[in-house]
Amino acid sequence: MKAKVNFKPDAYLRRVREEVSRALTRQILLAQKGLVEMLSREGSGVEYRGGRKGKGMVRTRSAPGEPPAVDTGALRRSVQVSVPSRRDTPTLVSVRITDILHYGGILETGTQRIAKRPWVAPTIDPMKPKINRAVTDAVTLALARVRA
Repeated sequence: MKAKVNFKPDAYLRRVREEVSRALTRQILLAQKGLVEMLSREGSGVEYRGGRKGKGMVRTRSAPGEPPAVDTGALRRSVQVSVPSRRDTPTLVSVRITDILHYGGILETGTQRIAKRPWVAPTIDPMKPKINRAVTDAVTLALARVRA
């Protein structure tokens, strides 16, 4: 009696990579939306006049511990999602959210003079279990599709 097993590890790995990448991208896009919403809130701190020489509109700063309040919207617009190409990272699945401005990280962690105004951790931390579940489901789905 002969038995032949046709196992193609490349097919399994390719399918898992595709499904995980798709799931991560969906979750990161939801995270980006959450970050933009977090950065769209009004502040509840001190009011001040913006613009040159304090002659602009009245604006409200965020209170320490709150997410940054909208001033110009530059930080909110700077939140970008990037998915590296397969050529750059053939064995790695990664999706990144980046803030292209230098002060996003400063506001998140604070400094000696500026109190923390966290906006990333309060958005991403509650999403971590859902992201893990999405990746697990993607691996399960990929393996089921390859077996079929």
